[in-house]
Amino acid sequence: MSKVHGRFGSLLVSDDGGSTYIRVGGLEEIDPDGNLDEVECTNKDSGKVREYLAGRRDLVVSANGFWDGTDPGQLIVKTAFYDISNLLLQFRMEDLTGADEWLDVDSIVTNYAPGSPNDDATTLALSFRVTGEHIPTAQP
Repeated sequence: MSKVHGRFGSLLVSDDGGSTYIRVGGLEEIDPDGNLDEVECTNKDSGKVREYLAGRRDLVVSANGFWDGTDPGQLIVKTAFYDISNLLLQFRMEDLTGADEWLDVDSIVTNYAPGSPNDDATTLALSFRVTGEHIPTAQP
Protein backbone atom coordinates (compact mmCIF):
# COMPACT_ATOMS: atom_id res chain seq x y z
CA MET A 1 0.00 0.00 0.00
CA SER A 2 1.38 3.39 -0.93
CA LYS A 3 1.62 6.36 1.39
CA VAL A 4 -1.09 8.97 1.20
CA HIS A 5 0.29 12.35 2.19
CA GLY A 6 -1.84 14.42 4.51
CA ARG A 7 -3.75 17.24 2.96
CA PHE A 8 -4.89 20.13 5.04
CA GLY A 9 -8.63 20.11 5.59
CA SER A 10 -10.86 22.97 6.51
CA LEU A 11 -13.11 23.61 9.47
CA LEU A 12 -16.03 26.00 9.14
CA VAL A 13 -18.40 27.07 11.91
CA SER A 14 -21.87 28.61 11.99
CA ASP A 15 -23.51 30.30 14.96
CA ASP A 16 -26.64 31.34 13.05
CA GLY A 17 -28.24 27.96 12.36
CA GLY A 18 -26.34 27.31 9.13
CA SER A 19 -27.18 30.46 7.15
CA THR A 20 -23.49 31.39 6.96
CA TYR A 21 -20.31 29.43 7.64
CA ILE A 22 -16.98 31.04 8.55
CA ARG A 23 -13.64 29.25 8.12
CA VAL A 24 -11.63 28.95 11.34
CA GLY A 25 -8.28 30.46 10.41
CA GLY A 26 -4.80 29.71 11.71
CA LEU A 27 -5.31 25.96 11.99
CA GLU A 28 -2.49 23.60 11.08
CA GLU A 29 -4.04 20.29 12.10
CA ILE A 30 -7.63 19.03 12.19
CA ASP A 31 -8.34 15.55 13.52
CA PRO A 32 -11.79 13.94 13.51
CA ASP A 33 -11.83 11.03 15.95
CA GLY A 34 -14.79 8.69 15.58
CA ASN A 35 -15.54 5.99 18.13
CA LEU A 36 -18.01 3.13 18.35
CA ASP A 37 -18.88 1.68 21.74
CA GLU A 38 -19.39 -2.04 22.12
CA VAL A 39 -21.99 -3.63 24.35
CA GLU A 40 -21.18 -6.97 25.93
CA CYS A 41 -24.02 -9.44 25.47
CA THR A 42 -22.34 -12.61 26.77
CA ASN A 43 -24.72 -15.10 28.36
CA LYS A 44 -24.58 -18.70 29.56
CA ASP A 45 -25.08 -19.94 25.98
CA SER A 46 -21.96 -18.07 24.76
CA GLY A 47 -19.65 -20.87 25.78
CA LYS A 48 -16.12 -19.81 26.66
CA VAL A 49 -16.10 -16.61 24.58
CA ARG A 50 -17.48 -13.13 25.12
CA GLU A 51 -19.99 -11.74 22.63
CA TYR A 52 -20.55 -8.10 21.68
CA LEU A 53 -22.99 -5.88 19.83
CA ALA A 54 -22.21 -2.56 18.22
CA GLY A 55 -23.16 0.32 20.51
CA ARG A 56 -23.37 4.06 19.96
CA ARG A 57 -21.12 6.08 17.68
CA ASP A 58 -19.60 9.46 18.57
CA LEU A 59 -17.25 11.97 16.99
CA VAL A 60 -14.79 14.46 18.46
CA VAL A 61 -13.04 16.96 16.20
CA SER A 62 -9.77 18.38 17.53
CA ALA A 63 -7.87 21.23 15.92
CA ASN A 64 -4.51 22.87 16.62
CA GLY A 65 -2.84 25.92 15.17
CA PHE A 66 -2.00 29.52 15.89
CA TRP A 67 -4.17 31.93 17.84
CA ASP A 68 -5.38 35.03 16.00
CA GLY A 69 -7.53 37.37 18.09
CA THR A 70 -8.96 38.99 14.95
CA ASP A 71 -9.93 35.83 13.05
CA PRO A 72 -13.76 35.74 12.71
CA GLY A 73 -13.91 31.91 12.91
CA GLN A 74 -11.79 31.78 16.06
CA LEU A 75 -13.95 34.50 17.63
CA ILE A 76 -17.13 32.48 16.93
CA VAL A 77 -15.58 29.42 18.59
CA LYS A 78 -14.41 31.47 21.60
CA THR A 79 -17.86 33.02 22.04
CA ALA A 80 -19.60 29.63 21.81
CA PHE A 81 -17.22 28.21 24.42
CA TYR A 82 -17.78 30.98 26.96
CA ASP A 83 -21.52 31.29 26.25
CA ILE A 84 -21.90 27.47 26.38
CA SER A 85 -23.80 27.45 23.10
CA ASN A 86 -23.86 24.98 20.21
CA LEU A 87 -22.24 25.49 16.82
CA LEU A 88 -22.81 23.86 13.46
CA LEU A 89 -19.61 22.47 11.92
CA GLN A 90 -18.55 21.74 8.39
CA PHE A 91 -15.38 19.70 8.12
CA ARG A 92 -13.64 18.75 4.89
CA MET A 93 -10.69 16.36 4.78
CA GLU A 94 -9.40 18.31 1.81
CA ASP A 95 -10.90 20.66 -0.74
CA LEU A 96 -11.27 17.97 -3.38
CA THR A 97 -14.23 16.40 -5.13
CA GLY A 98 -15.00 12.97 -3.65
CA ALA A 99 -13.12 13.53 -0.38
CA ASP A 100 -14.88 12.81 2.91
CA GLU A 101 -16.64 15.64 4.68
CA TRP A 102 -19.12 16.22 7.49
CA LEU A 103 -21.66 18.95 6.82
CA ASP A 104 -23.95 20.78 9.22
CA VAL A 105 -23.18 18.70 12.30
CA ASP A 106 -24.29 20.08 15.65
CA SER A 107 -21.47 20.39 18.20
CA ILE A 108 -20.37 21.88 21.49
CA VAL A 109 -16.94 23.39 22.07
CA THR A 110 -15.33 21.27 24.79
CA ASN A 111 -11.85 22.82 24.69
CA TYR A 112 -10.69 26.34 23.89
CA ALA A 113 -7.05 26.71 24.90
CA PRO A 114 -4.84 29.54 23.67
CA GLY A 115 -1.25 29.00 24.75
CA SER A 116 1.48 31.57 25.16
CA PRO A 117 4.87 29.87 25.10
CA ASN A 118 7.85 32.02 25.98
CA ASP A 119 9.53 33.50 22.91
CA ASP A 120 7.32 31.68 20.39
CA ALA A 121 4.05 32.12 18.50
CA THR A 122 0.80 31.95 20.46
CA THR A 123 -0.93 28.62 19.86
CA LEU A 124 -4.55 27.49 19.95
CA ALA A 125 -6.04 24.07 20.72
CA LEU A 126 -9.74 23.41 20.06
CA SER A 127 -12.01 20.43 20.57
CA PHE A 128 -15.63 19.90 19.50
CA ARG A 129 -17.98 17.12 20.62
CA VAL A 130 -20.48 16.37 17.88
CA THR A 131 -24.03 15.81 19.09
CA GLY A 132 -26.41 13.90 16.85
CA GLU A 133 -25.93 12.30 13.44
CA HIS A 134 -22.53 12.54 11.74
CA ILE A 135 -22.18 10.33 8.71
CA PRO A 136 -19.40 11.43 6.34
CA THR A 137 -20.39 12.13 2.76
CA ALA A 138 -18.36 12.69 -0.41
CA GLN A 139 -17.87 16.24 -1.60
CA PRO A 140 -19.74 17.04 -4.81
